[in-house]
Amino acid sequence: MSIGDIMIGTLTLGTLPLMLSVLSYYPIYWGIKKIFKQTTIFTLLATATVLTLTTPLLYLIIGSVQLKYNAQIIPWILCFVLSLTTYLLFNRGELKPQRVA
Repeated sequence: MSIGDIMIGTLTLGTLPLMLSVLSYYPIYWGIKKIFKQTTIFTLLATATVLTLTTPLLYLIIGSVQLKYNAQIIPWILCFVLSLTTYLLFNRGELKPQRVA
């Protein structure tokens, strides 16, 4: 295996899931916004969860990551929690105040 083969393999296995994930972000965001029609904490959580899961799922589908050990699983979980939290913090301004009857 040459250095060129290694570089092509790395780019294919690492970049392809990220590019597909980025391309799917806007349609996912738009679709969830159209389905729920208003922004609530539930819709923010749903959007954040779906957006956060796209990249790991694509990595697993393409087969470039095989989660076998805690050293592989724990970083994915921490990344998921950090991504979800970041999305909620940055988008909490979209929440509309609830009226109390």
